[in-house]
Amino acid sequence: ESEPDGRLIEIELGGLVASEVALSDQNDSIKSRVVVFGIISILIMGVSTFLQVKYLKNFFRYKKII
Repeated sequence: ESEPDGRLIEIELGGLVASEVALSDQNDSIKSRVVVFGIISILIMGVSTFLQVKYLKNFFRYKKII
């Protein structure tokens, strides 16, 4: 009687391990997308800041404030 129970637990454990591997792969994929999105966001903010400072500098020079 304990043999079928042990086999059932073994099958269940195998399913859990497969599920964990799938979730781990999905987690790695999501993590890499978040990192890429963060880097792109930082680059866009940096370029935007540079362009704003350049524009404001030229604007104030033209208005003879600087």
